[in-house]
Amino acid sequence: MRLPPMNAIVVFEAAGRHESLLKAADELGVTPGAVSRQIKRLEQEIGVDLFVRSNRKVELTENGKVYWAAISSVIARIASETEQLVRRKKPTELRVSCSRSFMQYWMLPRFLPFRAAVADFNVTFTIARAAVAFAPEFDCALRISGEPRPEGHSEKLLPAPMAAICSPDYIASSGEFHSIDSLSEHTLLYSTTRLEYWPDWLGPNDAAAVESARSIRVDGADVAYQAILNGLGIGLGRVCLVGDDLIAGRLVVLLRERIKHDADLYLFSRPETVQRPDYIAFRNWIVDEAASFGRKLNEALPDVFRME
Repeated sequence: MRLPPMNAIVVFEAAGRHESLLKAADELGVTPGAVSRQIKRLEQEIGVDLFVRSNRKVELTENGKVYWAAISSVIARIASETEQLVRRKKPTELRVSCSRSFMQYWMLPRFLPFRAAVADFNVTFTIARAAVAFAPEFDCALRISGEPRPEGHSEKLLPAPMAAICSPDYIASSGEFHSIDSLSEHTLLYSTTRLEYWPDWLGPNDAAAVESARSIRVDGADVAYQAILNGLGIGLGRVCLVGDDLIAGRLVVLLRERIKHDADLYLFSRPETVQRPDYIAFRNWIVDEAASFGRKLNEALPDVFRME
């Protein structure tokens, strides 16, 4: 079996793909002179000119084009088989972006059964702002949104209505809550990053009801939510994220007739991600878990939460 020099073959493939000695040298981390010498060595070995050279560039000859097509397909196959072998040796990693609130109040309480379900690969959750949730470094994202994304794959997991919530201890210490007008007699909790939530939730006709209310403003939705749990006041929350505390009675919903059904919890993924075995396993787990959770929440609070 007669084989050409393997180093020369790799250099030839890169030079033929770029039709440039300089670009091939940059890719391979060698000098253009080293690339030229390897190509000459290969041409001498097989006795065929592979490139037509000029002062500024190189072009494949007809023989060079035929030989490059055969070589490049073999190298691509080797690279693919190598990648698959590495993946089998090392657990794959699924990169998921999500909000801090989702991670803290929905995902972490379910983390042990989640790890048992996806033990064959690694999952990295990254807390990311909505503006960068779909950056190229993420394979998929869990986000509350008013609509699916036009690109990629969107799958609705749960409705995400917005409701006014507080702890039973707050009601016990501050008195019964009867109507929108009662808000002015209570303490309202705000996240400084989402100051618009209360007026947006109330709408223009009732926004004045909160203008004279006492308020506590904290930095971050997660801190605001903890303040609600601690009985410091009334806040707004997505029912699907605070559902565990609602079911357990640690929180109650006020003004049930004013619940705002304006968004859903989605799993967004890239087209190149949806066929990956690790993503399929993750997707199947979270879809089943969300459906089970939604049924429990609907049974416990049928007038607050409804699966659609």
